[in-house]
Amino acid sequence: MRELVKSIFRLSWVAPLFGIRQMANLPGGLGEGPVNPLADAFEHVGEAASAELAGAFRNLYNGVTGAPGLAAPSRPDFVQAHRLPVTSGQRPTLTRELSDADLEERLARMRATLSSRERLGAQAPAHSSIVGSIQKGRLNTDSFVVIGEGLAAGTGDFFLSKDSQATSFPAQLAGCIGAQFRQPLFEPPGIGEADGFARWPVILPSPLQSTVLNDVLAEAPDNLAVPGFTVSDAVRLKPREPLIARECAKQTAANLILGMPHMALGRKDALRTQLECALAKRPTFSIVELGFAEALKAAKSCDVGAPNSDEFAKNYVRILRELRKTGATVLVMTVPNPFDTAYFSDIQSAARVVKLGPELLMELWHLGAADHVTVPGLNEIAYQLYAASIGPSSATAIQPLPTECIVSGDVASCVGSKVQALNDAIRRLASAESCIVYDLCALFCRVRSRGVAAGNRTLTGDYLGGFYSLNGYYPGATGNALIANEILDVLNHGCDARFIPIDLPAVQAADPVANYKPAAGPNWTRSDLTSPVPLPMPVLPPQPASILSTSRAWSARLPNLAPQSGWALQLPPGLEQVLPLNAAMSYFGDAISAQNCRTPQTIQWGSGGNLFFGGLAMSTPN
Repeated sequence: MRELVKSIFRLSWVAPLFGIRQMANLPGGLGEGPVNPLADAFEHVGEAASAELAGAFRNLYNGVTGAPGLAAPSRPDFVQAHRLPVTSGQRPTLTRELSDADLEERLARMRATLSSRERLGAQAPAHSSIVGSIQKGRLNTDSFVVIGEGLAAGTGDFFLSKDSQATSFPAQLAGCIGAQFRQPLFEPPGIGEADGFARWPVILPSPLQSTVLNDVLAEAPDNLAVPGFTVSDAVRLKPREPLIARECAKQTAANLILGMPHMALGRKDALRTQLECALAKRPTFSIVELGFAEALKAAKSCDVGAPNSDEFAKNYVRILRELRKTGATVLVMTVPNPFDTAYFSDIQSAARVVKLGPELLMELWHLGAADHVTVPGLNEIAYQLYAASIGPSSATAIQPLPTECIVSGDVASCVGSKVQALNDAIRRLASAESCIVYDLCALFCRVRSRGVAAGNRTLTGDYLGGFYSLNGYYPGATGNALIANEILDVLNHGCDARFIPIDLPAVQAADPVANYKPAAGPNWTRSDLTSPVPLPMPVLPPQPASILSTSRAWSARLPNLAPQSGWALQLPPGLEQVLPLNAAMSYFGDAISAQNCRTPQTIQWGSGGNLFFGGLAMSTPN
């Protein structure tokens, strides 16, 4: 009781002190100089108030107000404050009491972070604070750097944009370990391309983009991952002019992620590889997520010999060795088996997705029991099923699938063995260089075999099963949170830390990917695919005589545009064509914008900018 009374009286002088400090600050202005006097006064008064309170009341004040030293940045908005572990018979506490030295150290770090953000601008999405102190054990997170490819970069359904970057596993992990983590955030619909789908010319800015990058960082970002990067790319590929490489999405992404702002300022001598950028940041903790791009390419191309094991090991050990020379703690991730992802569906999984019995699926498309169907193959099957259901016969609607849509069981087995060999090499090299290993391959295998629970749903490895995004091989926000949690568990055991895991149900509740579901209802049957006659065409309402006469009058003035052989519009391989215009005529253009809208406002107006296909689809009258 005595401590309560003392705390109340100690707090009573905070308001007058604050008023006096603000009167002193007014003549100097509110926003001049590198440090805002008003914000600085808030910090000092908050620190003084925290110091005068005692015990649990001090902890409560720090937890609610985000007082210096107890607010950890870099936690995504939707991740709620997490519970501290409570053992049986133990009363929960908000946080431990910090010494004056701890408070001073954390206050200095927080001021440095705020000063850096003022200089660089907003480089990351808003984050909420974690209640309680972060017990890092032996892990130093002063400089957290990530080397990797599309998974670590935060690639979404088909492109890399700020919507998916904010929920990448490194970004969520950074919030849990209290590390600053700057990313080059891209305006929707983003940059890059999704391997295994149709390639498009690189056009930036794309529709609804303005500057492409939200902000240009003053130095290399902490997340150096580039979509499509291989182990060889990490040690060899440098940014190069032109900034926008029209024929190479990977080079363009490298230019924008690794090359800015040096390319904008013409500093060619400052352009570095991914590894060189990481070393220049002198990391204290680094994650290496590489090898998945090579495995995906080998699986899609059925190249069972790729990548070269010796070259892979040579480049990989160079990365680990150079990072370890800086004194950094290095965590490496094993390579997932592409055939554990939703991009490749076995017969049972494909049958569930397209709503057919497995036997009928194999019969109609002449598939083997061990074959795998790619995501484009699932889409093609769906198109053909719909055509057969509305046409006069399934004989013309059901056609053989393109070769690239099917991968044999033999290829899947060989690629799986190759991935296993790569992972054995990664473990061996990591052990030799005293690095920590996280088995990402085992997680993907577990998701495929039995799924993972998140909130009120079990996420599965099927396409549209809730774990993988629409590309089929990169997880959504919930999947990334699960990866981050498993890394936290590895760090807790390997570094004597006590990091608090992410609340998966909270992430799942705001994750659109976790709400992906296959079509409901019964399966297609053979009778559904053998309609005797086509569905009737809709009957157009009769036109008034005045409109018909006006239409005929205008038609008489127009040149004869009857379709002739070779007249139809055919785009060249680059999918760009310049058409001549007649100045004496009028033209009307229309387009469809397929957007992935996630907020009530963007859903109402279609203003999100997150285009599914990176551009607009033309529509023409028949």
